[in-house]
Amino acid sequence: MSSTAESDFIARQVAALLEVPSDETRIADYYIKHLPQSFKEGEVVLIEPPLVACQEPDSAAIVAACQHSFAVLGPTLEAHLAHAARALRADPALCAATTCQSDESDDCEEGSPPCCPTFPVSEEVESGLRSGAIRLPGSDQWPLPSPVLGRGDASLLFASEVAETEAWAGYAQLLCANPPASGGRRVPQADAQRQRRAALRQLRSFARECNPVFEFVARALAGVLSRADAELEAGGLQPEGERTDAEWAALVKAWEPLAHGHKRLWWELPVTGLGEGEAAELRQQRHELCQTAADLLRRALWDPRFPALFHEDVVGCLVGMVELNNLDLVVPSPALAWYRWYQEQYLTDPRRSEGQQDPAGAAAREVAVFVEAYGDALSVSGTGFYRLQSCCNHSCRPNTHAFKRDQDTTGAAVLVALRDISLGEEITISYIDEDAPLQERQDALAEYEFLCTCEKCVAEGVALVDQSLTL
Repeated sequence: MSSTAESDFIARQVAALLEVPSDETRIADYYIKHLPQSFKEGEVVLIEPPLVACQEPDSAAIVAACQHSFAVLGPTLEAHLAHAARALRADPALCAATTCQSDESDDCEEGSPPCCPTFPVSEEVESGLRSGAIRLPGSDQWPLPSPVLGRGDASLLFASEVAETEAWAGYAQLLCANPPASGGRRVPQADAQRQRRAALRQLRSFARECNPVFEFVARALAGVLSRADAELEAGGLQPEGERTDAEWAALVKAWEPLAHGHKRLWWELPVTGLGEGEAAELRQQRHELCQTAADLLRRALWDPRFPALFHEDVVGCLVGMVELNNLDLVVPSPALAWYRWYQEQYLTDPRRSEGQQDPAGAAAREVAVFVEAYGDALSVSGTGFYRLQSCCNHSCRPNTHAFKRDQDTTGAAVLVALRDISLGEEITISYIDEDAPLQERQDALAEYEFLCTCEKCVAEGVALVDQSLTL
């Protein structure tokens, strides 16, 4: 194929992948296929694990989490807290980046570790928590899974062998720089493997130094490639490296969940708070970052059947999708629930508090101060894209809302019905505070690049017009 023909082929693939689904019937069928029922008010509409997700680097340094479910890992609550305390104590920059909520935080000396003048947890207590010599009262109410090492990459931890296997099949085998001897069906060998390993390491370093969103993009594209191969194998076909109609159909099917996510090129998104020259410079920087990322992804994951996946526009649109949709993933630390329990059981009962003269009691008080000061930093935070929840449209009168129950201890999105929902009715959520006045809601929604015309906005708009006419 000539270079011109190759460029045209890639351009057609890119355009097809980035085409926004506009057929309402197609969109409705997509949702009905995944939510084929009606719901009563208060019922759980959806418990959905992320299709692709990654943990923020700072969060990963503080909290050991499963890289599939994003559940907090232990194996005990004490081990979780010891790990976080050691990370915050050892890295002043990491500690300073967290939000210290201690009453003493105003007295912190600039640049001194940690944020508080006196770090709440002593090294002795930290060591006891890690070794198991110190057990916190009530901690057995929050058992945590033991970490399972990822094959070929001990930096990836999982909550179970099943989680590791699913992650390996989903994305990890394609992003593993040191695959085991058994490898994977698409792991290259010899010189190609060495080049790929170097590119993967450069990609990870690039994501850490420039923007962790590129780790998300890498996992997203690896997931698409893995799903495309699975589609082919399900149809009795083997990946041959050929460009056939079957290969393209498999790619479109694998890309479909991402196709429904609202996206634009990252470097074309509005830039606020900067002058025209600075804004143009920032857009150019974003474009260059995506070009660099696309080149690294091409060298690390290259598949000759699907060259469009590694185009800078595909990379730029995936980054723009994250920016436009605020795809936050948060899993609260079980230490927060323990702190609430401990506060109720001990801190509000002077008799029980005064009776804690044993080492475990003193350690518990230290840990309670630590959790109070650094509670938010102990939770898992990252970026996640969900097949359905991330694609739900906004309404100022939504029929569902996101709600984490006590038993929801992973990165799965949970939607609960706010009213009865009939079969085929569109599932909506609110991107903003729906109780705010009309103009505040419209201003807040401007960053999502649409004007809300839900029934609530229309009714309130008509009421304002009628009110102005009567003045």
